[in-house]
Amino acid sequence: MPVLLFMKELGPSAIDTQIRSLSPIGGGSVHMMIYFIQFLNSELSSKQDYQLVQAYLGLFLKIHGELLTKDSDLTGELETLQRIQTTAWKELNKKFNQSACIVNYLKNATI
Repeated sequence: MPVLLFMKELGPSAIDTQIRSLSPIGGGSVHMMIYFIQFLNSELSSKQDYQLVQAYLGLFLKIHGELLTKDSDLTGELETLQRIQTTAWKELNKKFNQSACIVNYLKNATI
């Protein structure tokens, strides 16, 4: 089962538990955390479920922030994630601006 489908089936507390369990303290490993970041990269690159991925990312950063800053492998993966996220945001922002322009035009056009 793909990770995103699995995560979508979970409730909020189960998602929190799954993300907490990624770290070595929670029974996971740094490699599991790297795989999760790569999953987020993949989902952002697919340009689907943007808000859901952002929610997972926010929770992941909140829970594991201290460990993320101390491990160079994790930091490297986060830098990749940042580049992908910046690109995705620029594309989304462009679409927002286009939609706002169309709405503004239609609002002001005399028909």
